[in-house]
Amino acid sequence: MDSTNKNITSNNRLQKINNLRVLAIILVVFIHSIIIYSSSWNLYETSNKVVLLDYLEKIIYIVPMPLFFSISGYLFFFSQQKYLTFREFFIKKFKRLIIPFFCVGLFYLLPIRKLIGYQGYLNKSFFEILIKNFFLSSDIGHLWYLPTLFFLFIISELILLIVKKISYIYEKVEIVFMVIAFILYFVGYRIAFSYPPLMSAYLYFIWFTLGFFLNKRKSIFNPIYNNKILKIILVLINIIGLIYYGLADNTSVIFDLGVRALTIINLFKLIPNTTNKLLDKLGENSFGIYLFHSPLVYITFSYIPNINPIILIFLNFIIFGGIAWAISILIRKTKLRFVIGE
Repeated sequence: MDSTNKNITSNNRLQKINNLRVLAIILVVFIHSIIIYSSSWNLYETSNKVVLLDYLEKIIYIVPMPLFFSISGYLFFFSQQKYLTFREFFIKKFKRLIIPFFCVGLFYLLPIRKLIGYQGYLNKSFFEILIKNFFLSSDIGHLWYLPTLFFLFIISELILLIVKKISYIYEKVEIVFMVIAFILYFVGYRIAFSYPPLMSAYLYFIWFTLGFFLNKRKSIFNPIYNNKILKIILVLINIIGLIYYGLADNTSVIFDLGVRALTIINLFKLIPNTTNKLLDKLGENSFGIYLFHSPLVYITFSYIPNINPIILIFLNFIIFGGIAWAISILIRKTKLRFVIGE
């Protein structure tokens, strides 16, 4: 393959990743917008019971965060080839994830919650909110994603540093990742030290690993998805699995993992690599949209939880989603880019 074809292939892959990122952020914003109608969420209540939205939230919920972590694992495959020292890698990820965590948490999430009388802060002193809720991460809302991803990167880099010293193991490093991912998923709570982001990292490392595996072992999946019949069968199994998951009161851990894994693999292999300006803009601002959207929905949940669901969803999804997008664009044009890790 000549250099031109390599560049085209690389650009197509990156465009697919951008489209996956756009899909993930749209799903996350939608979930945040309708979560008040979920029967499994009781932080805020509404007199409107919408069975369809409850059902949709349950199905959609299983996709975006595992997808986000899989995207990070997929891209980590490229970053680990840049030969950064551990110190350089640590600093890079700290700037990308932990600085935004503190900036958005202390100067955006906490003030908004405090101003609207967030129920989780009732009867708590400012000191308790700051230390227990925020610094100890007992209630950091959507920001749990940032320290969780930070820990995932650090764990992954440490694994690579160790296995690089043994060449025959390093060649199969994805297998090492998988074994560790399953161990952490099932028994990681024993070494989580009651710290929620670390526990989340253990639970989501399996999806980070899946993304890494999808990149390193593309040759396994390409023949399968080049076969139209097999592709249709996998999609049908996926749809049936999602429908069953939404209808069932309880499902097994293996079933849950299987449905999520198949959904992520199908999305990675089937999402188109075409693009347009809207997708590009959404993709480059997806991180900012994630950071700034969620706190805004507490406004409608606090003051107008019982209005027509269509109006509430419009406000949360379109208006607040647009505001979060605008904030991200504005910050990226200023010297405050560090707030979103840039």
